[in-house]
Amino acid sequence: MTVEPIFSKLNHVGVVVRDMKNAAAYYESLGIGPFVKVDREVLREPDAGGDGLKTMRTTFGSVGLELIQPGSRGSHWRQFLEEKGEGIIHLGFDASNVDEEERRAVGSGLRLLYRRRFKEGGGVSGFDTREFGGIAFELIRYPPGLINTSGVVKEPYSRLHHVGYVVADLDAAVRFYEGLGLGPFKQPNLPGVRTQATQYGRPVTNRKLRNMGTHIGTTRIELEFLQPVENAPVQEEFLKERGEGANHFGFKVADVDAEAAKLERKGFKAIYTVTFSSGIKCKYLDTDKLGGVLFEFWQPPTVGITSPPPVMPSP
Repeated sequence: MTVEPIFSKLNHVGVVVRDMKNAAAYYESLGIGPFVKVDREVLREPDAGGDGLKTMRTTFGSVGLELIQPGSRGSHWRQFLEEKGEGIIHLGFDASNVDEEERRAVGSGLRLLYRRRFKEGGGVSGFDTREFGGIAFELIRYPPGLINTSGVVKEPYSRLHHVGYVVADLDAAVRFYEGLGLGPFKQPNLPGVRTQATQYGRPVTNRKLRNMGTHIGTTRIELEFLQPVENAPVQEEFLKERGEGANHFGFKVADVDAEAAKLERKGFKAIYTVTFSSGIKCKYLDTDKLGGVLFEFWQPPTVGITSPPPVMPSP
């Protein structure tokens, strides 16, 4: 299967939650937001049956973050919540003509999961891209003026760098998504020597995983795939408990320790840390209590750079 570039401009990341208002308050307490409720009655096409779906949105760097509270049983969103729990369910991409682009996607072999058309024009079509990576792709076009995308952008969350997936077979995932028109995927180039690493507060020396990344279409935000190989419990536990899926947001920051400390003062813990002699640092924090998504703060290299910066640095 090969899809001509349809999924080219990231519009938003969709996160399924049990309670939309609680999740919005949680993210706002971390510094993301404010969230605005989406009036689905305005968007719903005439005579369309209601599915009880509720959504709220905010600006999340250069894209949107959408919180989704499922309604009726049996829906795609409710099934995800019951089987996997809260978490990232789809990447939503801008469509210039959602009907035409839906036909192209289906004609290329993608299965249509759901579709809605809006009263004032435009609509949404979701496709089953879950075979590798566990989440759907969505094409969306909102009627002009109905969605407030301005929001309040605050650092460090204005610098969303990547969305990280956990996969069981990196090579198969890369082939599949390059077939969707993303890529090419590249292995990270991490200058310097690893000087320190901890997992759950304990030193670790033999952690192994494979990862590759690419920009998401024309967007500067990147897509990262990580396959745990040995002694990588953050990814291994996610894969065992939830199957393949997107498990973290990566934010590019000037000072990892300073940004992580802000969340640590709120009671969050660093579950994985690593530093390199070139200045690279990253920390994962356990922000997944609501929303099911970890936060990673990543500090780019400052010295010893003899080649282009890493595509997707998650050591």
